[in-house]
Amino acid sequence: MESRCKHGAEEDTADGLDDGWDEADAPDITLLTADEVEDILTLRPTPEQLRYFTGDYTTIFQRWGGALLLTVVAHNYVLVAAGAVTFPLWLPILQATNKNRIVRQRYRHVGLWRAEVLEVDIVQRPQARFTERTVRGRKSRFPGEPFVRLLVGDQSGARTEVIVPYERRHEQMRVGEPAELMVLAEQRSFARFKALKEVYLPESGVWLASYPYIMRGRFLEISLDIERERQAAMAVDVPP
Repeated sequence: MESRCKHGAEEDTADGLDDGWDEADAPDITLLTADEVEDILTLRPTPEQLRYFTGDYTTIFQRWGGALLLTVVAHNYVLVAAGAVTFPLWLPILQATNKNRIVRQRYRHVGLWRAEVLEVDIVQRPQARFTERTVRGRKSRFPGEPFVRLLVGDQSGARTEVIVPYERRHEQMRVGEPAELMVLAEQRSFARFKALKEVYLPESGVWLASYPYIMRGRFLEISLDIERERQAAMAVDVPP
């Protein structure tokens, strides 16, 4: 099995970092292998990603209406008409594939960051502000509906915020509980990193995501593998 590198508490804590982390307050980030990244951040669109880009009934109706109109206009051009009539089907696939490709190509290294919940806010947006607006790119189902703001971070000072429409299960979330999420970086040291806006809270069993980047089943398996490896390493280090 390939040896993992836990960044922050062990190696690469200061050498080559832009700002550097003190050993005591470094973020808990475990570098993932290439195979693990391929499993978790697949280039192939997932069903959840396709549903995200398919949109609501209004969006679907508008796309099919536009496709029908374009098909009628371009009926003398077989290839254009064929592409137009299937436009609502292949557009979500194209959008999801492109988004996945950008994430995979832009950053060289991917890690699992173990942090904690710093703040949880359930807020009712004012009617005037929320009408015809979006939450992180997703149109609200109802004007003025509540949303959840989750702030995640650790002792290093690193922070990331996720905002999603409110669901009853979000009531289970608590400040101080562990949080796990994927982070991307140019440097293997993760001196600077970008967190994907998809957070898993193991204690409450809640996922929050502004966009479904992750193959969640595989993510949970890898997280469990990392924890088992840490426990095994700790057992070896314990003096007899």
